[in-house]
Amino acid sequence: MKDSDHSKVLIYAKYINTQEELKKYYKDVRIMSIGKHSYGLNLQDYNRIIFWDKTWDYAQREQIEHRVYRTGQKHECIYYDLTSNAGLDYLIDRNIAKKEDLLNSFKMKTKEQLKEIL
Repeated sequence: MKDSDHSKVLIYAKYINTQEELKKYYKDVRIMSIGKHSYGLNLQDYNRIIFWDKTWDYAQREQIEHRVYRTGQKHECIYYDLTSNAGLDYLIDRNIAKKEDLLNSFKMKTKEQLKEIL
């Protein structure tokens, strides 16, 4: 696949106004809603996701990533996060990273270890 092939790119944005503006400037890219298009879609024809806006919801973020990284995917999946220099974006990034770390630590435990914790 060529790097200039924008037909394989999804941009996820949270706000309707943002989505409308993105559609004006990126006509060859599919614009998706973070809330509406997070669950149940099979998008393995795409392999690159740009997160235009941030979300506090880790499960929603993970679901979005798994729209392209699923059975039938033939290419490496790449995810881009746009982060402004506003403090809120950094705060969201740190909190999402903590949730990922927590989830990974649970995945590494045996059933017996989890029973002890819970």
